[in-house]
Amino acid sequence: MTDNKGMARYRNHSEDEKATAMAFLAANSGNYKSTSKQTGIPWQTIQSWDKGVGVNTVITEKSALKRTDLADHLDEKIEMLVNCISADRIADANLVQITTALGTLIDKSAALRKPQAMTREDLAEQQEQIKTIIKRYVSDPDTLQAIGDDFDRLSAGNSGEPGTG
Repeated sequence: MTDNKGMARYRNHSEDEKATAMAFLAANSGNYKSTSKQTGIPWQTIQSWDKGVGVNTVITEKSALKRTDLADHLDEKIEMLVNCISADRIADANLVQITTALGTLIDKSAALRKPQAMTREDLAEQQEQIKTIIKRYVSDPDTLQAIGDDFDRLSAGNSGEPGTG
């Protein structure tokens, strides 16, 4: 922002705005630019808050509450996606897109509930949870095998297009 003389103007952000931005930062796994796009707050400002500048205990506590609220909201979206994975939808929808969205939401929810980095074991457990959900809604053995193969390939670090073998 600049004033009418071309000088930079700085905005004082409320504790609530700071706490919200810090919750979004957790959901974005520390990505300042994504958080900036979502909140409208410059990424440099968010970065300074992440380093503790201008952040107090009240903001930290509010951010923890907001992370829980945001994770709960994402869990609702996860449930909606799971409900849309039905036999009727499989015929009409791109299963890879649905499961990718589901995985993204689960990742963000987990990041909000568990601020430290996920371990390989955490990721493997999450992958098994996704497979279990998919098995509830997919009965075709060939489709299940293809999904399992995609998970195995991604776990091995092969970033090829899912479903290409």
